[in-house]
Amino acid sequence: MQEPADETPTGDVEVQPYSGARWKRRIFGAVTLLLIGLLVFAWSQRNSIADRFVQNAFAARGIKASYKIDTVGFRTQRIRDLVIGDPARPDLTAKLVEIDVALNFSGANLRDVRADGVVLRGKYADGTLSFGELDKFADPQSKEPFEWPDIAVNITNAKARIDTPWGVVGAGLNGSGLLRNRFTANLALRSPRLALADCTAADVKFDGKLILEWRAPHLIGPISSSGVACPASAFAVTMPRVDADLKLSERLGAWKGQMAFTAKALNMPKVRLNDFGGTISVDGSAKRTNFMLALAKGALRSAPLTVGRLAVSAKGYAGLANGQIALSATGGANIIGGAFDRGTITGVRD
Repeated sequence: MQEPADETPTGDVEVQPYSGARWKRRIFGAVTLLLIGLLVFAWSQRNSIADRFVQNAFAARGIKASYKIDTVGFRTQRIRDLVIGDPARPDLTAKLVEIDVALNFSGANLRDVRADGVVLRGKYADGTLSFGELDKFADPQSKEPFEWPDIAVNITNAKARIDTPWGVVGAGLNGSGLLRNRFTANLALRSPRLALADCTAADVKFDGKLILEWRAPHLIGPISSSGVACPASAFAVTMPRVDADLKLSERLGAWKGQMAFTAKALNMPKVRLNDFGGTISVDGSAKRTNFMLALAKGALRSAPLTVGRLAVSAKGYAGLANGQIALSATGGANIIGGAFDRGTITGVRD
């Protein structure tokens, strides 16, 4: 009996066995494409995402603010026309703010801030400096003293107005550096009138350096005024100038340093001191400041005595007590070229 012939299908079709590895590769590729698509979508929507994030941050603190997002990147974020506070009287405005962040395993940390065209409004009262809506960034429950943040800052064309119990102070600043250690800036201060107790100083100016040394402000430069007057004590100084090298506490409540001073004239009842100058060192606060004074030159004119050159060394303290200036000093004087007036000599002869 003849066996049937082996029938083998003919043609180009070939059956391949099932491959699990191939399906895994296809699934992995699809997931990768989906993630890439989501990243592309998120990147294309980054401005709106960042906008919602910033809005939520302001809303959580109850802060009024408006701004325009310019650029959002992995490292640098840039916003323009920032306004914080009441738009009619904002606490802060800025034309441009750039923020650099550093990415690490703990998240994103603020590293650098660059700002241009900043205008700031603040108030100093009862030993506290306030900037309105900006104060809401601080924790109101925290009892810790204020500390400068550990970031690098570059500020150009900044202006500020600070209202104080003694008068309004305007400031202009350009500077850069680490706020906690070596921030250096060119600082200009202006005030049309400052008043303390019964005394007033007109046209007060400062043009110098502001340096933050381990969070403590350090002022270096000249402070001048067109005149200081104390009507109750008939005391007045014309064209005083102080070249300051003064270190302040972190919270601005204390000071220590040395200053060289000059003035065109000092007037007191029956006494006038012309073209005088010297040095003074101070250490203390508004309540009490210890000082050491050295008057190196000055021409004295008074009712009984005229002195061609007067030198004085003294030490003591000054401060505010119940709204009045308290002063105590002890020291000595050297007189060169002194002469009594004729009336005094006649009285001695008689």
